Amino acid sequence: MVSDLLEEWRAIIVDSTVMSLVQGHEIKNDMFSTDEETGAVIISTQGVRILVNKLEQKMASKMNYLEYLEHPTSFRHGIWWQVKMLAQGIDQGDLSVYKPIRVR
Repeated sequence: MVSDLLEEWRAIIVDSTVMSLVQGHEIKNDMFSTDEETGAVIISTQGVRILVNKLEQKMASKMNYLEYLEHPTSFRHGIWWQVKMLAQGIDQGDLSVYKPIRVR
């Protein structure tokens, strides 16, 4: 279930943040290296800082994707609300209580 909850938010939080970093030229090729032995791509400490700062900005920004809330809320609180609604649906034995996010 955790993976299902994460997937609901992945595109609008993580994917959009990464695309913003790339398109805005905020993250550069030289912030990545390749481990010759394993072929793994490794992001530098500077790159991690940039990514985490951008993700924190995104998590604090307001959105209106939850139809059951009357006012905009941060992505961080939106995730909290979705977890709460899922738990309530499980407790009540009625998963119709859970409403997926609706990206407009």
